[in-house]
Amino acid sequence: MNRNTLLTGIIYYLIPVLAWGGMFPVMQVALKVLDPFYFTTIRYIWAGLILLGMLIVFEGKNVLRLEGKSYSLRFQAQCWSLRMETPPKSFKSKSTLAPVC
Repeated sequence: MNRNTLLTGIIYYLIPVLAWGGMFPVMQVALKVLDPFYFTTIRYIWAGLILLGMLIVFEGKNVLRLEGKSYSLRFQAQCWSLRMETPPKSFKSKSTLAPVC
């Protein structure tokens, strides 16, 4: 193991340690102003944006392409919305069609 690799590893380990330890003084001040729910929401949004940026940097922009997977997501959304929908009052008989979902 060379010195450069060891230094890089130490830096990578220090980043989450400092972020975790630095959160306690920040929370003492922020919780006087913000609700804990909003503070946690802001933390997760920032973490998601940072991880998305890291994903784009290390894997490239092509990793965000759906490539046909959106059809499955659309179908699942359609099935979910059909389950949540209530029939209109004028519809008195049951459907004779086979269930889609």
